[in-house]
Amino acid sequence: MLTTIIQRISKTFFSIFGLLFFAGVGILGPAYPIAVAFSIFAMFSTVFLIFVPFSAVLGFGFTQAFGELFALPFTAGGFRLSMAILLPAFLFLVISAVLRKDKDIFVIPFKQPVHLMILAFFIVMALSLINSKNLKVSIMQVQQFVYCIIMYLFITISIKDRDSLRAFITVLLCASFLVAILGLVEAAKGKSIFILLHGKSLFGAHLSSHSVSGPAQRIWGTAGDPEFYGIFMNFILALTLASIFGSDSWKQRLIFAIFAILLVTNIIGTAYKGAILATFVSIVIFWNFIEMSGKWMVLAAVVILISIIGVVASSAFTKLNIERLVSLSGEAGGTVDLRKRNIVIGLHMLKSYPFIGTGPDGFVIQYPRYSHLVAGSRTKAIKAHNTYIQILVEYGILGFTFLMSVFFITFIRMFQLTKVLKGKDRFLAAGFMAALGGYMSMMMTSNLLLDLNLWLVIGLSVAMYRIFSVQSSVLVPE
Repeated sequence: MLTTIIQRISKTFFSIFGLLFFAGVGILGPAYPIAVAFSIFAMFSTVFLIFVPFSAVLGFGFTQAFGELFALPFTAGGFRLSMAILLPAFLFLVISAVLRKDKDIFVIPFKQPVHLMILAFFIVMALSLINSKNLKVSIMQVQQFVYCIIMYLFITISIKDRDSLRAFITVLLCASFLVAILGLVEAAKGKSIFILLHGKSLFGAHLSSHSVSGPAQRIWGTAGDPEFYGIFMNFILALTLASIFGSDSWKQRLIFAIFAILLVTNIIGTAYKGAILATFVSIVIFWNFIEMSGKWMVLAAVVILISIIGVVASSAFTKLNIERLVSLSGEAGGTVDLRKRNIVIGLHMLKSYPFIGTGPDGFVIQYPRYSHLVAGSRTKAIKAHNTYIQILVEYGILGFTFLMSVFFITFIRMFQLTKVLKGKDRFLAAGFMAALGGYMSMMMTSNLLLDLNLWLVIGLSVAMYRIFSVQSSVLVPE
């Protein structure tokens, strides 16, 4: 009885807190009419999210797909609506568990090796701050990683059964369809969606210059970056392939096939080689689990189709510089040389900090001290453009070992599921494998450690394994 009363009081508190929070932001924030209107909408939606917890999961999935387009005018650089939903929802989830004396929410993170490896990596990240030469910048990186882990835990704890998993994926696919349409708008206009919105998000938040000052001739997408947008589209493509082969109706298959073509067009429109490579890796991984005669001939036809889509996109969207994908001269060639030099520079840094690394964002912070060791290197600090080198440099051999364990354990467990599941569920597991394989491929050319969507893929994979490990005696019991 007392627990019930406390739960009701806590719900009331969070409802009032949500009202004041969003109302205060709407009043004190920039006086954009759409921001004020959204704040009023958020007042009511916050209450709804508190009383219907799983709606927060779906709300997060829908808004996460839109990236910076849904950034709110809470801070100078904007604050994502998805995070505004995630943080109070996760806090309420933890408080509710404490009030109910539900130990599972605290035990679950320690039941799987993946969780333990993430915890071990976070400890190394904290210890590596000792070596940081710019503590303020490093702590900001830790904050971003904490957001990733909160999202990961929120997903793995909240998605408890097959229906909730499929509901989340359905919402994610619907949101991504709208995002892909916006990508075509960018391709037609030859400008970033944020440039079309005068450097602001849909709700009026002033975004970083990187998101709004990108050159034309590429699709920057709602992520505000061709690299992150391209790999996100590939993640959705992997789920779409699972939907195509998992559908029973030819009409559904046709719809998903059209959606897949739309996604491939967006990926090609980013004119980013890493995203194209990730797409081919994901398709090849997924194709291994298709059971049909002559499937490799069909795969060859798919590759040809992707090439045709590229040619058609280049002709239809004349403002895109898709030729960048096959060029090794100019800017494209320069980025290849830059990445090669960064590997050598990173190895020099690793020699100085072998075990726990230089600290978060240490590659950028330490770059000016080591760049002179490699001829032709830039003098201005830059990102590693290689997640593996970034992790080795910033978190040392220990951090690299723990984080690679997270990726490989997750990948192997999805492979285990493909061996024991049938039909739609088997293809979904293959889809997660393909998405994760695409990310691991693109890590060679980009900095993806703090990409929320990477941790979303891992979180959904872990949630799926936990759901089906209870149902199958073949898998390791939780």
